[in-house]
Amino acid sequence: EMSATDLFLLLTLFLIIGAMLLRKNRPMVTSFPEIKSAVRRASELNRSVYFIPGSRDIDNIQTVSALSMLKIVALYCAESDVKLIVPVSKSMVLERARSICETAYQEAGFPDRWSPSQVSYSTDDPLGFVAHVDGMISREKPAVCFMFGFFAGESLLLAESAYSVSEIRIAGTAVPSQLPFFVASCDATLIGEEFFASSATLSGDS
Repeated sequence: EMSATDLFLLLTLFLIIGAMLLRKNRPMVTSFPEIKSAVRRASELNRSVYFIPGSRDIDNIQTVSALSMLKIVALYCAESDVKLIVPVSKSMVLERARSICETAYQEAGFPDRWSPSQVSYSTDDPLGFVAHVDGMISREKPAVCFMFGFFAGESLLLAESAYSVSEIRIAGTAVPSQLPFFVASCDATLIGEEFFASSATLSGDS
């Protein structure tokens, strides 16, 4: 007889396989226009955009890829005069994210629309970080939530919080066990190599 744990693992496997099959039926790097239209939607609603670059430090390749995605999001937010909020769980990511956003706002021609306080650090503890970000999302009610990078169990909590209040959710990760939660809760999900290919294209390394 199959236990509840075995059943959960089996369902997770089916969801992962289904996501992989769906990926084969769509072109690589499809979310660039989706990112821009999502930011425009936030502008129409006069609500903020949240960008969560995973829960790992700057030495994690998925964090590096997420920060490449952050630059294009920051550019679009600057152009559309949309408030961008970037909560992070590592101090090194904090400094890098601030530098990326400041540069993006300058390149967009709107340095006055940027404030370092838009990137904030709470705690290194994963559960504490999730609780903090969930509270921010619940209070702020952003129009759009971007979730890119390495996520462990916190993906479900973040995705569900975003789903409950935001209009649009776009995610990307190379962690197979977390993909079902993003696929189920988000409007678009970059899966594995799609995520890396997108970030490489944005950074000019493709």
